[in-house]
Amino acid sequence: MNKDINILKLHDLLINTLNIITPNLSETSDSKLDYYLEELEGDYYTFLDYNNVKLLFESNLLSSDHVEKITKLKVMINDLPTSLWNTTSFRLDLRWKEIQSAAHNILESLKNTPSDISPSDE
Repeated sequence: MNKDINILKLHDLLINTLNIITPNLSETSDSKLDYYLEELEGDYYTFLDYNNVKLLFESNLLSSDHVEKITKLKVMINDLPTSLWNTTSFRLDLRWKEIQSAAHNILESLKNTPSDISPSDE
């Protein structure tokens, strides 16, 4: 597999991780949220990792603003107490709401990003 395919897969996995953080809570069952939380517990650590995000930036798939926002998002998730990793907290806790909002904003900005982002914009 060549490097470009690996980078595109990494980009897809980042998007999937952001989508896990931002489900439609009114249409998602608790059992599905349990599954999302289990997935998120491992995925966020890998796919929101600065080194991976930097690779995406260097490949012109993310802007410097995206890198900053994703890095902050990872810190927000890291700072969550273990006691909040449950469906009730995911639905209702203000810290999760802030994380969900940040992830949603990143997703929206990725949809509106031109495909020719240049790393020289730094």
